[in-house]
Amino acid sequence: MALGISVFASEELQAVVLSVKKLPADVRKQIRQQTSRVAKTIWTEEVTRSGAGAGALANQTLVRTATVQVRDNRITLIAGGKGSLIRSAPTLAKAAEFGANTEYFGPATSTKGKRYKRHTQRQLPKFAPRGRVVYPAASRAIPRVASLWVQTFVRSIHEAFERSN
Repeated sequence: MALGISVFASEELQAVVLSVKKLPADVRKQIRQQTSRVAKTIWTEEVTRSGAGAGALANQTLVRTATVQVRDNRITLIAGGKGSLIRSAPTLAKAAEFGANTEYFGPATSTKGKRYKRHTQRQLPKFAPRGRVVYPAASRAIPRVASLWVQTFVRSIHEAFERSN
């Protein structure tokens, strides 16, 4: 799961995205590194806080895989996209975040080839349309990360200007 906000929601964020393109490469690199370091701390802290009572599945698939990807024009908060269960990571992450219909009867086949139906999602938490771990964490982390990005941008430009004089 990757989450983000639109830069069209804020004039400051629009200014950052448009201005970063004009900066020298060393200043852009400095902005990315500083933003990444602090944003990862913020994101993992928020996901860990949200996942505290969510269970082992959420902890394994969402909390332990939380990371941040910083580019010149965007910051992406990621959770559930990697892990030891990589083939089924997106499916498990969705189930851990939103739960499932625990009364669903899914198709199954016996070892002798007989087809029947059985409860296949009872081990998952009940369905929660607003999410359990990542979405609540994102609602708290996104304003903090956006503010951090703008502050880092301004500070980096100021430091570059001071170095050039």
